[in-house]
Amino acid sequence: MSKKRARKLFSLDEANALVPALNEAFDAVRAERDALETILPDIRRAAARRREGGGSAYGQRYVEALDRIAAEVDRVTDLGVLVKDVDQGLCDFPCQSGGRLVLLCWQYPETEVDWWHSVDEGFRGRRPVDELDAGPE
Repeated sequence: MSKKRARKLFSLDEANALVPALNEAFDAVRAERDALETILPDIRRAAARRREGGGSAYGQRYVEALDRIAAEVDRVTDLGVLVKDVDQGLCDFPCQSGGRLVLLCWQYPETEVDWWHSVDEGFRGRRPVDELDAGPE
């Protein structure tokens, strides 16, 4: 995974500028997850037979798909974006507003960042960005 670094603070414009890259990354994640869905039954059977030697013709493809998913997540986190849920494509952008840290919230395949929430509330506390001054302070 990515190296620890100082948390980047985003403006709404900066977050929106990254949305195309996020959609591209999560398109790739979805494609790999779809591929995994087709081979997962065979992988599970092989895992159940591991004491007898197991094995699957799809073992290498399974590992490659997991590696590609991890690489896409790393690519997003390297931008300073917080990946909250890979399956849902849920990401947060730390943002300073009104003297407090909030999170601009984006979910695949949205075309722009339309939501924010407090650090404590999470996804369920999402509110429209027009209720927030999303510029860095």
